[in-house]
Amino acid sequence: MYVTGTSTKLPYGADYLTIKYDSSGVELWQVRYDDGGDDIPVGIVLDAMSNIYVTCYSVGSNGMFDYVTIKYNSSGTQQWIARYDGPANSSDQPSDIVIDAAGNIYVTGKSYGLNGNTDYATIKYDAAGNEQW
Repeated sequence: MYVTGTSTKLPYGADYLTIKYDSSGVELWQVRYDDGGDDIPVGIVLDAMSNIYVTCYSVGSNGMFDYVTIKYNSSGTQQWIARYDGPANSSDQPSDIVIDAAGNIYVTGKSYGLNGNTDYATIKYDAAGNEQW
């Protein structure tokens, strides 16, 4: 079983913590993601090879939220990170993540457009974390 959620770490800031448990509830490993600001997880999926993908919104260099998607292998070792900052360089917040049978990852949520309106934004990544569209 895998879980992810927000974990506060001193001196400040919300990070996200992903934990793997065995079938008896014994913790096998945990990984924390901290990009310096608040990092709030919203979704987690597994592929057929037991790789774990977690998506969150994370404060970017401009002080606004971006999508951040991370792939971990079955041992909890980070494989890649993909960050999406929408066209307005404003607040972007994912709301869900799914994976298809071919191993492509889709992350969807809201993103502020150049016109100042909130739009939906869906990003497709290949299994190596390369943005496809």
